[in-house]
Amino acid sequence: MLSSHQLPAALLIARGQLSLDDVAKKVGVSARTLDGWKADPEFQAEVERILNRWAEHIEKNGIADKRRRLFRLNDRWRRGQAFIEQRAK
Repeated sequence: MLSSHQLPAALLIARGQLSLDDVAKKVGVSARTLDGWKADPEFQAEVERILNRWAEHIEKNGIADKRRRLFRLNDRWRRGQAFIEQRAK
């Protein structure tokens, strides 16, 4: 089981926005400790789990959802048509 420092570190690493030194500072450990965690299969599995959950969420709710994309395209078209009609008056 991951510690209370490891869970936020796994989340920050999965996000990929900070350097490893910045992640270590943010969770209050040394870069060397973080390197050790990164070598731990349980820590690696948690980072992978976080990434997979984000991918699933994006697939279901993001641009990958064709229905949502079509709804947004139709909405933009309708607003454009309304704008054109207003300008024509």
